[in-house]
Amino acid sequence: MSALSLSLVAGGAVVAAVPAHAATAGVGLGTFGDSSRKYAGTFKEEGYDLVCGEPGARYPTNALKNDGLYDNYNGVTGNTLAGINRVMSENAGTGDQVTAAALEYAVARTVDPNGALTAFGGARQSSYDAVINYDLYGRFGSGTVKAVQQKANELKQVIDTTVAGSGGSGFGQLNFALNPKNNYVGTVEMDGTPGSVGSITLSHGVFDDTGSNTRDNVQEGAVYGVRGVPDDNGVFYKITGEGDFTPPGQEGYAANIRVWLPTVAGQQRSLSAGEKAKPSPFHVTGFDPADRTTQFQPVLSTSAQTFVSKGQAFTDTVRFSTTEDATGLNNPWYRSPASGRALPIAAEGTVYGPFAQPVGSPSDSAPSDAPIAGHLKITTGDAGPDIEYTAQSTETAQAAGYYSYVWTIDASKQTAIARKYLPTNYSFTDKFGLAAESSTTPMRVTATTQVPAPVVPLSGVPADSAQVTTDGFWLKDGSGKNIPVTIRWDAWLDPRESGIEQVDAGQKPADATLLGTTTQTVTEPGQVKTPEGSALGFTVPAAVHGSIVWVASVRDADQGANADLIEEWSDAYGVPTEVQLIGQPTVTTKATPSSQKGLQISDTATVGGVMPATGAQLAFELYQVPMTQDANGVWQRDVADGAVSKVCEDPDNRIFSNIGRGARIAVTGIYTSPTVTASEHGTFLWVESLWSRPTKPGEKPQLITRGECGAPDETTVVVNVSTKASAVDGSSPVTPGSAIQDTASIVGAVPDGATVTFEAFRGEPGKAVCTPETLAWTSKTVALTAGYYTESRALQPTSGAFTPDASSNATQVWFVETVRDHNGQTIAKGDCGVPDETVALPPVPGAPGATPSPSSSTPAGVTPAAGAPSALAITGLDAGSMGPWIAGAVIAVLAGLTVAGVRLVRRRRSSEQLTD
Repeated sequence: MSALSLSLVAGGAVVAAVPAHAATAGVGLGTFGDSSRKYAGTFKEEGYDLVCGEPGARYPTNALKNDGLYDNYNGVTGNTLAGINRVMSENAGTGDQVTAAALEYAVARTVDPNGALTAFGGARQSSYDAVINYDLYGRFGSGTVKAVQQKANELKQVIDTTVAGSGGSGFGQLNFALNPKNNYVGTVEMDGTPGSVGSITLSHGVFDDTGSNTRDNVQEGAVYGVRGVPDDNGVFYKITGEGDFTPPGQEGYAANIRVWLPTVAGQQRSLSAGEKAKPSPFHVTGFDPADRTTQFQPVLSTSAQTFVSKGQAFTDTVRFSTTEDATGLNNPWYRSPASGRALPIAAEGTVYGPFAQPVGSPSDSAPSDAPIAGHLKITTGDAGPDIEYTAQSTETAQAAGYYSYVWTIDASKQTAIARKYLPTNYSFTDKFGLAAESSTTPMRVTATTQVPAPVVPLSGVPADSAQVTTDGFWLKDGSGKNIPVTIRWDAWLDPRESGIEQVDAGQKPADATLLGTTTQTVTEPGQVKTPEGSALGFTVPAAVHGSIVWVASVRDADQGANADLIEEWSDAYGVPTEVQLIGQPTVTTKATPSSQKGLQISDTATVGGVMPATGAQLAFELYQVPMTQDANGVWQRDVADGAVSKVCEDPDNRIFSNIGRGARIAVTGIYTSPTVTASEHGTFLWVESLWSRPTKPGEKPQLITRGECGAPDETTVVVNVSTKASAVDGSSPVTPGSAIQDTASIVGAVPDGATVTFEAFRGEPGKAVCTPETLAWTSKTVALTAGYYTESRALQPTSGAFTPDASSNATQVWFVETVRDHNGQTIAKGDCGVPDETVALPPVPGAPGATPSPSSSTPAGVTPAAGAPSALAITGLDAGSMGPWIAGAVIAVLAGLTVAGVRLVRRRRSSEQLTD
């Protein structure tokens, strides 16, 4: 075999041959150094594992010389040579005999495909497997042969599919770029051998995408965002960096092998593994081209509380941020790199106002004469500008009006540390009059109220007035016009006429009902009043008792779009100056107390108090007390439960009514009912009533007041009283010294508690004079038994005996009886000088003149007579008794009220309906 070159260039470097040493046995099948038989496997030289490199040549039993690395062996180069390198590197030292034997056969067929077909001893074979079988079968058997064959084929497959590794070296540097708008922001790029990949470590900076100061898998030529991380209290700094990169190249087995040359002629060359291919890393550095600064310019914006009530503190919501300087630099808010806490910055606010109208267009500063209403302060915390801050003044809004806030950040008022991070003499002030930095204190419009009249009549128009004031500015709109305010008046109907307590309007009594509401719009302080007449829209009910309670208020619901500018207000319920008593008419009546059958009776009403605004209708009713006759012939009242008031509950007892046809009256005064003929004896009850006057079509009259049924002054009894004077002993003529008496016969209704009294007057014949001067005697009061008496069963009380003194000229005695009710009111009184009540006494010569000598005797018992006396003078009602009752009063004669032909006939009638 020809000798190879003793020196080769590998990887650009010269590898010199080294001195030879003796080879020793390795691992394989057979005995290394036995020339009589085939040895298949490895052997060692200088610590390397070798296989034979020349098929058919003798084993190198002598020393071998390391001839270095070959990148071309027997014309085998590149990937194939790298494959031999690979299988030698991975299998030569396994210690497995089969693997070591297969490795020799696989390498041999690769470096000398033809020579590898010659078996041991020079026998040519048809295949590589046949060579293995020839060499090994006789000693190791078929199992070993197959194992070596299979492994040799696998290794040959690896050789043929291996791709040689590549390596190389590179260079580069780190290039930093600084963002002039934000010094914390920038980039870094490794500029160097294309395709290089490595890692970078930053100082005073972090990568945007990792948040760390290191980054792996950095690609050459790629630009990466970085962010500055200054030192604590470091205003100026630079980001620096360094890194290690690997140039492009594939790691693997190099396309070379190590060749060992024999030192004895005729022995074969041997081979061992070559090199591993690996790129060579290189180091890079770099830094910022200029200093970075941490200085920033803090600014703020605010949102003031839109509405501030009087007495409430001013509140503003503050949001901090940063702004750019003249060069465009806008660094973020400084945070401590160690703690992450934001630098604290202090800001101060001033509240200007109040103003009567909105400020208008913003300006750079507040007017020099603008009033100051409050001050606010805020200092940012650890979160810096990331959160909102709420600032509140120690002062409170004192008056209604518009307010504007102005905020400042002044470097001179910051801490020493904070000033380091602000530009020299830095100052920020926002504008005066910004809409977002304005508050409004709603105006509080109140009213001092006073009803114009303490009393309002039924059906009348209630009224109220108010003095409107405000406790601050009357606010104006943007055009300078006063904002309109709507005053509401609620009129409440309270059933009480007095004792109305003053309470909060929201706590008004449950029985108060809303009568009506009216509003007035005002644009300035002053006097206002409710609309008059029909313009008010409601009136006092026609028939009701109680009071009108006014409540004045200012409500949001009435203000429309201006509701937020006007504070709600209400005065209390029951304020004394806000109460109008509902005036009531009063009616007092006095009926004809008694009458005789066939005469006229009537009732008289005195109307006083407060007349309804629309007038009234005065009506009268007359009821007859029904009577029944018992088994003894005695007449008794037919009244339920004995109560006379029940009479008027039964319309069948009514014998007269002009309800619906009564007189329409407009003023107070005295009014007389229509007259009614007393056609029966009995007890008659008058009831007066006052009704409202309808003012609208379809409206019905309402009852205002109605009299009491059975009231004494409203009771008329129809009785006839006849009397008969006579001597007690029945003698006629009466002789001097004889006792005389008077007997009354009463027919008709005698009320409970009625009495009769007899008086005797004495004088000269032909001249009947009944005066206190001629009064000679008065009987005791005789109680009468109440009831209903007829002519056949009259009540006949007697006066008792009276014995006149002898007289020479006063020879006549005139009896006068007086019937009174239980109140002492005269029901019937006899006339002076009636013949049947006159007793003639013969004169007594020599006796004194007529000097009355009153005396009395016990009256006789009062019992009903079997029949009415026939010769007594009739005494009836004293028509003159009505005169004193109405003396001095205004008598209003109701035209057309005399009811001719109305007779008190005892008959049943249906209830009359009220019509106008």
